Amino acid sequence: MDTGAPQTQHKGWTKRELVGTGYLIGDGAMFANGMLKAMAYHRNAESGVPANYTGAVKTKEEWMTARNAAVRESVTGLVWGIGGVAMAKYGNRPLHEQQEALEHRLAAHFKEQGITLSEDLLAKALAEKNKSFFQKIEDFCYRYPTEILNVVYGGMSLLTLVYDGLTKELQPKLKEGKTFSFTKSPDTFQLRDISSLGMGVTIVAGALCGLLIKEKSKEQLDEAGATGFSRWIQEKPMRATGAFYLANNYFTYENMMGNKAEFSTDPNSMFKNMWTLRAATLGTYMFGNITLMGTATGAQKIDQPTEEAKRKVLETSARVILMQPPEVQQELLRATAGYLTHQRELGFSRHTVKRVEEMLTGALQEYQKGSAISDTQGAPQGSGNSWAGKVTEAENKPDTARLI
Repeated sequence: MDTGAPQTQHKGWTKRELVGTGYLIGDGAMFANGMLKAMAYHRNAESGVPANYTGAVKTKEEWMTARNAAVRESVTGLVWGIGGVAMAKYGNRPLHEQQEALEHRLAAHFKEQGITLSEDLLAKALAEKNKSFFQKIEDFCYRYPTEILNVVYGGMSLLTLVYDGLTKELQPKLKEGKTFSFTKSPDTFQLRDISSLGMGVTIVAGALCGLLIKEKSKEQLDEAGATGFSRWIQEKPMRATGAFYLANNYFTYENMMGNKAEFSTDPNSMFKNMWTLRAATLGTYMFGNITLMGTATGAQKIDQPTEEAKRKVLETSARVILMQPPEVQQELLRATAGYLTHQRELGFSRHTVKRVEEMLTGALQEYQKGSAISDTQGAPQGSGNSWAGKVTEAENKPDTARLI
C-alpha cells in the first residue's frame, strides 16, 4: 500500500525539521547582523565615521536612512523565523496524532451530513467542534507547514521588493540614466547594486511555486497522464521553491562581502566581525534550501508503517457506511472517498478517489466478513446471520450507530 511519500529521516530528524532548524539559525543571524549594522550607522550619524573608515561617506540624514534599512532587515529575519518554526516544530506530526486528528475530523464531517453516529464517534465529532482557537491553529500548522513557510517568506520579500528594491534601489538608478550591465562602468549598475530587488524577485517566485503548484503522487500523475517537466515539478513543487531560494543566496553572499568590506577597518571589533553573522546566514540558508528541494509539500513524516492506522480509519468509515440504508451506501462511499483524498494525514491526499474507493470497498467486505463470522459463532442454533436484526435494533436507539 502506498504510504504517501514519507519524509526521509536523518538520525531522527525529518527533512522538514532540518530545513526549519537551518532557517531558524539563519534568520537569527540575519536579525543580529541587521541590529549591529543599525547600531553602527547610528553611531556614524551621531559621532561621525571612525578613522580609516572604508565605506561611503554619508550625511547624517543618509546614515539614519541606512540605519532604518538595517532595522527593516532585522525585522525581516525576525518575521521569517515564523516560517522556520512552522517547519521545525510542525513539520513532523506523530503517526498516532495524525490518526486521531483524522478520525475526529471525519466524525465531525459525518455529523454535518446528518448521519447517525455511535456514542464514541459522536464524542469525537463534538470534541472536534469544541476545539479551542489555539487547538485549531495548531492543527492548521501541522497540516500546512510548507505553505506557512512560503506565505511568510513570500509576503515579507514582496514588501522588500516593492519598498527597498523598486523604490530605494532601482528607481534612483533609472532616474540617473543608468542601465543594467554585467560589466561595471560609471553609467551602469550590477546585480549587487539591486540586491533587495533580486532577493525579492527570487523569493517571491519560489514562494509562488510552492503555493500554486499542487503536489501529486505517482499514482495521481499516472492517472492524469503527466509526463516530462510537468510531471517532474508536480512530484515535488519544493524543487522549484528551493531552487529559487538557493538563487537568492547570491545576494546574501554579496551582502556579506559588502558588509565585510565596509567595516574591515572599524575600531570596534563587534562591528568589524559582524560579517560572520551574514556568513552564518548564508551557510544555513544554503543548507536549508538544498534540503528543501527534496521535501514533500503534502505528505507528512511517517515514523512507522501506516497500513494499520489507515486500516482503522477505513474501518471506521466502513462501520458508518454499512449502517445506512443499502440504497445510499454506494453514494456515501464515493463521497467519503472524495473527502479522504483531501486529507493529508496518513498520506490519504496522495491517493486518487478511485483508489480510496477501492480501499473502502475492501474495508466494507472485510468488516462484513468479520461480522458474519462473529454472528454465526455467537448466535443461538438456527438464528442465522443477525446483521439485519442488529441494524433494526440500532435504528431504535438514539445517537447510536447502526453497526454490524
